Amino acid sequence: MGGTPNGHLIYGVGFSNKKYPITIDGKKTKEYETWRGILKRCHEQAYQEREPTYVGCSVCEEWYGYDTFYEWIISQDNYEKWKEGGRKWCIDKDISIKGNKIYSPNTCFLVPKNVNNLFTNRCLHRGALPIGVSYSEKLNKFLVYCMNPFQEKSEKSLRKHATYVGAYNTVFDAFNAYKTYKKNIIDRVAKAEFDNGNITKECYLAMLKYEININD
Repeated sequence: MGGTPNGHLIYGVGFSNKKYPITIDGKKTKEYETWRGILKRCHEQAYQEREPTYVGCSVCEEWYGYDTFYEWIISQDNYEKWKEGGRKWCIDKDISIKGNKIYSPNTCFLVPKNVNNLFTNRCLHRGALPIGVSYSEKLNKFLVYCMNPFQEKSEKSLRKHATYVGAYNTVFDAFNAYKTYKKNIIDRVAKAEFDNGNITKECYLAMLKYEININD
């Protein structure tokens, strides 16, 4: 087994056989930094304490090796766009399998950050109500908000830049309104990004099949 530049395992599991460069002109490569970041999310306790949504996440053993991860990422159809996209691109593990906790070649896609953001549910910050739903005591209604990248900022509400969808008498009606609205957004983003060559066909089809549930 090879090692890191100083011979130690990264986060106790990661290693490189030095088949591919870790640094170029003294700077860590994007491929290496991305791989290291995945290991950090899954194996550093301090990181998981700051970002508890990553508790329980893991990396497949195949990706413990940097060289194997490198070969996967450069084989992706949209690799060059990811490579040039800086911090505006991500590796997403949640699109193909809802609730997935494993980073692996069978579960991950390279996607623009706006695609990744569609599948962030922020369940730790919204309380007991379903995703997209809040309650107004003043109106005695359940209110629905949803992020909509297609609307101008001036059309968005002041509530975290989300779009106001409507007010409903029951939590179930409110959630169903959110579900319909959000699915339309996902489908539109999927088509736009696929047409622009930013996501693969596999990712595009996975987005179209994605289902929004009340327990998300």
